[in-house]
Amino acid sequence: MKLCEFLNKKCVVENLKANEKKSVIKELTDLIRTASPVDDLKVVEAVEAVMAREKVGSTGIGGGVAVPHAKLPGLTRVYGAFCKARQPIEFGSIDGEPVDLIFLLLSPAGDPAAGQEALKAVAAAVKRANFCKFLRHASGPKEILDLFREADESFPGA
Repeated sequence: MKLCEFLNKKCVVENLKANEKKSVIKELTDLIRTASPVDDLKVVEAVEAVMAREKVGSTGIGGGVAVPHAKLPGLTRVYGAFCKARQPIEFGSIDGEPVDLIFLLLSPAGDPAAGQEALKAVAAAVKRANFCKFLRHASGPKEILDLFREADESFPGA
């Protein structure tokens, strides 16, 4: 799966208004609901599902990156949103550091493989040398999407 399959220009934002984990997740879920043709996405339920997943273990993967995610009934594909936070946000990351790059993934409960493929795509991208550095310095959704496209082109088997 490629990043650009679930992350589009309308779901990329800089300078979030939110400044704590739950409000970030809500803001990104609202963005997906507004920008994507998601039939039955109920924002409150989606936020609750993501927060329940966070209780299992933080999705702050280190290096200033978080990938909050949840499986939701009624979805037919993976939807995602990405943000660069204005100020780093406490996320309970495995390295103890706050995050400023956040990828929210909402995947179909009936297709666990789709969610796993999306997580793999994000993990592969953020492990690339300088990818996160370039994201932090990108100005605007177009530059960010260009970085996503470049990462997609370099994935083996993509």
